[in-house]
Amino acid sequence: MPERLDRWQSSRDRHMFRIILSPEDGDRLDLFSYTRETIRRMEKSLGTKLEWAAVEHDNTDNPHVHVVLRGKDDRGRDLVLDRDFIRSGLRNLARNLATERLGYRSAEEILESREKTIESPHLTEVDRSLLARATITPKGARVLSLKSSSGDPVLNRRRRQDEERLLVLEQFGVARRLRGDTWQLADNSEEVLKGMGLMRDIVKRRALVERNASRPGLPFSLSWPGETLSGKILGSGAVSETSEEKYLFVEGTDGRMYYETSKTPVPAPGTKVRLERDKRNRVRVMVEKEGRSRRSLPNPEKGRE
Repeated sequence: MPERLDRWQSSRDRHMFRIILSPEDGDRLDLFSYTRETIRRMEKSLGTKLEWAAVEHDNTDNPHVHVVLRGKDDRGRDLVLDRDFIRSGLRNLARNLATERLGYRSAEEILESREKTIESPHLTEVDRSLLARATITPKGARVLSLKSSSGDPVLNRRRRQDEERLLVLEQFGVARRLRGDTWQLADNSEEVLKGMGLMRDIVKRRALVERNASRPGLPFSLSWPGETLSGKILGSGAVSETSEEKYLFVEGTDGRMYYETSKTPVPAPGTKVRLERDKRNRVRVMVEKEGRSRRSLPNPEKGRE
């Protein structure tokens, strides 16, 4: 895969698309075959052949596949995926394929799946259901009222799951109870919950570099003020197998730990650096040397940024 991504990069493609296929009960699917068929159906829907690469992850509680699509169609033109296709069309296509291969889930299976995610620090199936059912008030608030209990045990269990999830979302700061069974969801709740998935990854990565800090328990920040940040590299790694981006942790001269991503090479832990943002908000890593700094140049095999 790295060679293929390098070739696309050196061809100066305008962009690449990164997709995660994470079907329910993925451990019961042949994910390689499932991915190939998903791409085939995407090609049919888009009216073009696609160049793609994929990596399967089956060492987690939820087996999934990272897919990268080249940003060119079969005529060499820029590949265009409209927002509706990215947000819902692709999800529906992949979900329908999984249903064809595994059959429809029983009501009990759906409830068990929802139950496992009640306290999850990321966007879940329950969240999507809550967001879809929320109505927008004249003032722009997203408001949801839970249905009253009924004699149906399945509906009652779903209602309990909804309420328990809302209590968790309240702890996350993206929901609040207005009165009784009426709740308000934050306007940016979907984006925040997606970001919390990133935070979980950052926490895991931070644990790997903590030993390189000058002292334990440094205050942590996801962003840094102004245009530059000076400090030393604590550690770095690949954002994912399908991305040329690297993540890096820096201990700033202000005594805080910072997390950033960059497409430029990242020097070894302990190296003194200065980070700068360009006009497109891309981060450049500058190695401090003998009172001066020199720019970390991209690998020539990968072409220019």
